[in-house]
Amino acid sequence: MISKGWKLRRIHDLKVLLDEATKYDPLFSQYYDLSDVLTQYYFEEKYPLGEVDVSLEDVENGLEEIQELIDFIKKD
Repeated sequence: MISKGWKLRRIHDLKVLLDEATKYDPLFSQYYDLSDVLTQYYFEEKYPLGEVDVSLEDVENGLEEIQELIDFIKKD
């Protein structure tokens, strides 16, 4: 995105970053569910309010989706 003129913003909300990325390539919209989950994990880890109920399967599935997103970004 930076190579396409986007100005770097220091934020932790992946949905906001995805909104920006979608302006450059609408195919990024397929990752909104993943961004919601990852943002939730981040905030729960950073600002714990109790136990987080995350299974190993959830983490493994998330990692697979993250790798897909990384591959999608790299292909550009």
